[in-house]
Amino acid sequence: FNIFGNLFEQVAKFRAGRGLWAKIMKEQYGAESPGSMWLRMIAAGGGGGLTFEQPEVNIVRGAYYALISALSGTQTMALCSYDEAYTIPTEYSARISLRTMQLLIEEMGLTETVDPLGGSFYVETLTNQMRQKMEEIMAEVDAQGGIVKLVSEGAIQSKVSAQAYKMQRDIESGKFRKVGGNCYRDEQEEEHPVETLVTFEFRDTKAGTDIVLTQTGFEDASAAKGHEEGWASALARATTVSSICGV
Repeated sequence: FNIFGNLFEQVAKFRAGRGLWAKIMKEQYGAESPGSMWLRMIAAGGGGGLTFEQPEVNIVRGAYYALISALSGTQTMALCSYDEAYTIPTEYSARISLRTMQLLIEEMGLTETVDPLGGSFYVETLTNQMRQKMEEIMAEVDAQGGIVKLVSEGAIQSKVSAQAYKMQRDIESGKFRKVGGNCYRDEQEEEHPVETLVTFEFRDTKAGTDIVLTQTGFEDASAAKGHEEGWASALARATTVSSICGV
């Protein structure tokens, strides 16, 4: 599950999901063991919530994503790296993410209690509202033939795409505030300290040669190191996905 946005809303979302899962397992499927009613989930702060601008701010943003994950009662936590908005995370940035999670465990005391926000009027109200909305959407999906049918028809994908488009428009318009992105910008933004953003290495099965392509930041995407073609064109010439991935 993705973590994005307001801390209290995100915690309420996961709390609502866990409660609804337990209710469904018990009432609809007759589960008796408490363990079978646990929603075993991974809550992660994805790169989609990060900003390309002022990437160091993403370190702070990621720490709050990790806090949300812990407060929501997740079984597994994954955390985006601060440079994930514009490149594959480096070993350095991945280590910062790891240390962030370890800091929450060792220094912040988050493992000393269960559901620390439980009982808060605000959080409980949000949780109930979230659960009610989830049940309404699930009933709507069932009334239209079920999730498998709607996925096969592309209806679910359309709703997800529409929501993603709305979110992007809200960010671009400033309605949804992103610090360093659409508000609190510096007059002169510094370039990212990482020059090489994406590197592709694969074997061209048609030409029988190995190709190393590098797309560098702020340059024309068609410029490719080690090959006269652009990287997209060269990738298209590879015959199979396995040849691209080196499998």
